Amino acid sequence: MRAYRRLRQTMIEYLGINGPLFAFYSVPTNAIYDDEIFEVTITRGKSQRGGGIHPTTLEISTNGNRPIDVQGHNCRFFIRDAIAPTFAAALGHGDWENMWLRFQGRAGTTEIEDNPHGIPFITNFQAASWIGQLAYSGKGHVASAGDSVRDVLIGLAGADNGLRGLDIAYRGNFPNVSPEGNGFYICKDDLMKWSGDLGYWFRENRDGTTDVINPQWRNARALDDLDLMLPLTRSQAISPATIRLNNEFPAAKIVTQLYSPTNQTTWAYEVNDDTRLKETIDQDWNHVEYVGDWSGNALQREIIGKAFETSNHYWTMPTLTVDLLMLMQGNDPHKRQAAQLLELEAAHPIYFTQDWPSHLRGIHFAEQIVERITPDSWTMELLLLPYSHVTGEKYQVAVAPKTWDSAGTNQWNNDTRTWNGAY
Repeated sequence: MRAYRRLRQTMIEYLGINGPLFAFYSVPTNAIYDDEIFEVTITRGKSQRGGGIHPTTLEISTNGNRPIDVQGHNCRFFIRDAIAPTFAAALGHGDWENMWLRFQGRAGTTEIEDNPHGIPFITNFQAASWIGQLAYSGKGHVASAGDSVRDVLIGLAGADNGLRGLDIAYRGNFPNVSPEGNGFYICKDDLMKWSGDLGYWFRENRDGTTDVINPQWRNARALDDLDLMLPLTRSQAISPATIRLNNEFPAAKIVTQLYSPTNQTTWAYEVNDDTRLKETIDQDWNHVEYVGDWSGNALQREIIGKAFETSNHYWTMPTLTVDLLMLMQGNDPHKRQAAQLLELEAAHPIYFTQDWPSHLRGIHFAEQIVERITPDSWTMELLLLPYSHVTGEKYQVAVAPKTWDSAGTNQWNNDTRTWNGAY
């Protein structure tokens, strides 16, 4: 990247950092610094609700002709180790160890652009996270009644084999395998049956680890972070966001079959105040066992979230883009927001408060994060899902403002918090 373009200028003038900020590294390529990089795009997460496997991808364009066989090698893109502590300190917030690593995975395709008329060569590297291998894996596992679905996922993913390269944590609760689920399963054919179809998502983190998460865990995480996180303000988006009420289509009544020790259990859910025509969607979950009260658990929340998704009564904001360099040039709350976003993982909550229209206030989830870096920009595009679609909770949660920018029409003398309860 050419020196003194907007990225480098922001680092020098506002954060006091000179020299290359980023590097791409693999053993075959060695380190490639940002003065040799034209563009970087990192995509984490997924573009729709639900679970399953969604690998993180990296696309990076570098100068020069680099006929290097990097396929299958471990690689990473990161804020340089020597710079990262200073960078975090300049922001005044966040832990550099939680923000320095932007991507870690395995290199894939390499393309060299041989341009005419004296235009220099460009070499493009592509990479994906390790979990992408699971879509092609023939690993098998025998599921037996009474086993936890967690154990089935471990077996299918081969997560207990160090050579797979997966470091997986399992968040929240998991049902048990029913007698109907007894059998031999193959990862590439059946992993979705035991994960995505039930609402479990193999969410990959920037440090290369993986969390298997579900709607119950995500709801608890969002509520736990409610008072800790700084709400994202309207002024911190690059341009006005698009607020959407989706086109009408038949609403859904989700009818789910689950195995019970005494008999087959049927549980149905529909949005009661939606009086339009509803189409019944039958969902076969007989391979998992219904035991006792499941109110509020992961499976129930997944069913309710599916029903809410089909309702056109919910306003959404599909995407918004944040200019990280603008935040880094701002005052302390803006710098804190920049640090917060750099630590953000896909599936984490985003909070809107009083400065947003009333029908958008509350909790949303960053289902997908697209991070783009060029000599003139460093942005994050957030694909957001409404609280109800993810958690199965019908009503939003009130989010208190923490800065003047997020106070909206609130008056200072109407706030009952102590002097240090806001920012």
